[in-house]
Amino acid sequence: MSETPATNFIYLKGKIKSASQKLYGLFVVAFNTDGLVHSNQSMISSFSEIYDSDIDRSWDLVEDEIIQLKWKGKYNTNVSITIQAQFEKLNEDSFIRSQLFDALNEYDFTGVETILYDLLNRILQDKSIKIEIGIQEVTHNEIYAVKERRDRESKEKNQKDINTQGSHGIEQGSIVIDTSLILSPVKGKPLYDIRIGDKIMAKIEPKSDQANYFIDFYKLRKETRIMPIPGEVVDIKADSKDSPVEIIIKLDRGLYGKCIEEERQVKLRLYDPRIDGVMVQEKRKPFAGTAGTPAVSQNEGMSFFTFMLIGIFSILLILIIVILYIMI
Repeated sequence: MSETPATNFIYLKGKIKSASQKLYGLFVVAFNTDGLVHSNQSMISSFSEIYDSDIDRSWDLVEDEIIQLKWKGKYNTNVSITIQAQFEKLNEDSFIRSQLFDALNEYDFTGVETILYDLLNRILQDKSIKIEIGIQEVTHNEIYAVKERRDRESKEKNQKDINTQGSHGIEQGSIVIDTSLILSPVKGKPLYDIRIGDKIMAKIEPKSDQANYFIDFYKLRKETRIMPIPGEVVDIKADSKDSPVEIIIKLDRGLYGKCIEEERQVKLRLYDPRIDGVMVQEKRKPFAGTAGTPAVSQNEGMSFFTFMLIGIFSILLILIIVILYIMI
């Protein structure tokens, strides 16, 4: 680590080109003042125009582009998830992470690209991989300003979605959040065989405060992982045979997930009550109030049977105390 402590976050921006694999990618990795990976957004796609992206732009604009490309389904799910996980694992490898953080602090572009080459080549298996990077120092105030902008834009989008709902099997006034499909290459059901009414597993993407609220509300956050949640397919569509498939799933009364998948040959993990438990919408009462407001669980509070057991136990305890008192 550098002797001089960092005062700002350091954002590593970059783009990837793998000619042999015909894959192209973008990534933004944020390091906090302690040199730990704070967040990262990564995506890999077969669309070559992605490599034309300008990484000299501010970190948040590059990150916004990655999110938009994922939203449109223009990415390879498996490779993108693997590369994102590779960046996250840097926190478990203090030696490599320290080398990378020092190189970033010193604006050593060659050193950074060398380390990234080793990390990415393990996944892409392409010795001729091309990497271009940008380095940007960002203050806490700047990060907060970006967060406020995104929250404002998210609220405006949600309002627009509410005004245009009523189609796609979505109830009027419902909330729609970004979700990603859970794949199951061996036992899953092919995407092209998925039908309305099927129950599949998905993961809520923590892209907004609203999404994070529902992740915490349904207790899906487990340490560094976000657990999947079951949903019922209510709509499937694609603009053409070659365009990404958009799937709308019902997660709860008034809450829907939007999934976009580029590869049509993937297999999706189906909901299995023996493994995944009772679906959220089956174990909850209907929403009382406006759509999108979490309902109170039927299991909350103690049942009559529980109160009866407590009463019997209390009476027995009193009898034992009385008998002991008489014997003494």
